[in-house]
Amino acid sequence: VEQPGMGVNAEAASVALWKVHQKHFAKAKEYEGLELLAFLTHGPGQLHSREPISSLSDLRNKRIRIGGGVQSQLAERMGVTPVAAPGPQVYELLQQGVIDGVFMPAQEQSSLRLNEVAPNLTLLPGGMYLGSFSMFIDPVFMDSLSAKDAKAIRSVSGEKLSALAGKAWDMADTEGLKYAREKGVNVVELGPKDKITLEFNELIKGMDDAWIESVKGKGIDARQALKDLRSYAQSYKPKN
Repeated sequence: VEQPGMGVNAEAASVALWKVHQKHFAKAKEYEGLELLAFLTHGPGQLHSREPISSLSDLRNKRIRIGGGVQSQLAERMGVTPVAAPGPQVYELLQQGVIDGVFMPAQEQSSLRLNEVAPNLTLLPGGMYLGSFSMFIDPVFMDSLSAKDAKAIRSVSGEKLSALAGKAWDMADTEGLKYAREKGVNVVELGPKDKITLEFNELIKGMDDAWIESVKGKGIDARQALKDLRSYAQSYKPKN
């Protein structure tokens, strides 16, 4: 789900991830010994930078804080200098000029006060990537609960909890974007035909195949799983 090209918000991606796990990945038993409650993603990762950019080439050799995973692949393809650091250190690193930018969801304009140190926010359609998380519980703890309480927890878990968690991330992004604009951040919302968008779409070609190759040997039709994931996400309609 972290792959570029999802083009959806966190709620849709979170529900899609839950559904595709149940259909394709549960049999791999990656969570054996745990009871899985939900999957969630944060909102689309965007570019927060000290200086405005007009092309992805502007980022070449720039020092960009990345969070690993698919971000590392994007950084390599962009030719940036990746800097690994915990999220809470990003403000200080930007303030001191140690890094030139960061890949993060829009919400961090407010929650990490990035507006003060990264006054340029470039929004690609659907974002550059998503970050995924899982929520699980110790089966021993579940067994210690009354049947009524355990049933109550399970009744709001799975797809329901995934949707709720994703929705919370989306609300945080909305607030972060609003905050950025109120604080005078240079917010650039790119369209599908803008130069940077087209450059990005070219840049990510082949990433799907690389991921499919990386999960070989797990007895999963990875290509179909990725196809289903995007289908679930892009056809998702909130229930309330």
